[in-house]
Amino acid sequence: MANLTLDYLTLNLTYNMKDGSFENSGNIKEEFHAEIISDSLQSMMFTGRYSKEPEDREVYNISIYVFLADGSLNIESNTGNRALTAGILTDALSRLSNKKQDTT
Repeated sequence: MANLTLDYLTLNLTYNMKDGSFENSGNIKEEFHAEIISDSLQSMMFTGRYSKEPEDREVYNISIYVFLADGSLNIESNTGNRALTAGILTDALSRLSNKKQDTT
């Protein structure tokens, strides 16, 4: 049997523009989603200006990769625009924070 190692963890977010719904998937425990999204937003602040026009889609997908070797993050999306990606992540973080408050 091969010795398989996992180099990174993944949090996938799917955002539906039409109805405003979110879906989360991946191999990161739900209790860490808010922290990963917050860290991702902070890392985006230092990536410079990006003025490309956003893609016009009904559904946007954002994947956040957390590399286990050094804790670094990589964000991939089909938004075509960092500002839109950041806006979707901010909305997701807000919803997770509200959900957490509702359960306490």
